[in-house]
Amino acid sequence: MQPFLRIYTPIMQGLARVAIVFCGACLAALIVVTGWMVYGRYVLNDPPTWAESTSLILVLFVSACGAAVGIRERLHLRIVLFLELVSPRTRLVLEILVNALLLFFGLLMVHGGYAAAAQVWAFPDAMLPVPRGIYYVPMIITGGLISLFEIEILAELLSGWKTVESRENA
Repeated sequence: MQPFLRIYTPIMQGLARVAIVFCGACLAALIVVTGWMVYGRYVLNDPPTWAESTSLILVLFVSACGAAVGIRERLHLRIVLFLELVSPRTRLVLEILVNALLLFFGLLMVHGGYAAAAQVWAFPDAMLPVPRGIYYVPMIITGGLISLFEIEILAELLSGWKTVESRENA
C-alpha cells in the first residue's frame, strides 16, 4: 500500500492546493460581486438582479471546497478527548471506522448531488442565465473531494505509513 501512497499523496496534496486556490478566487469574486451589489443598491438605486444569485453560488463553492480540504487537513470539528482515553489499537479502529463513514458520506454527497442537479438541470435560474442545477455542483465536487481525501487517509491508517498523530502534527 505504501507505493500507492507515494503516488497518491502528492496528487491529493496538489488537488487540495487547487481547491484552496479555487476557494480563494471564488472568495475574491464574492467580495467584488457583493461590493457591486451594495454599490448598485445604495448609490445607483438600481440593484443588479444577478448579484444575489451569483453570491449564493460563490458562497456554496467556497464553503464546499473549503470543507473538503478541511477534512483532509484534519481541521474539521473533532472530539479527541475520547480518543485520548482509549488504547492506541482502539483509537486506530475508531479512526478507521470514522473515516470509512466519511468516505461513505462523500459518496452519498456525489450521488445525491448528481441526482438533485439532474432533476433541475433543464430549468433555468430566475436571475442568471445558468441551469438551476448549478446550485448542486458544489455538493458533487465536495463529495468527490471528500471521497478522494478519505481514500488517502484510510490507506495511511491501514498501512501504518503515517500514524494519526504524525498526520495531525504535520
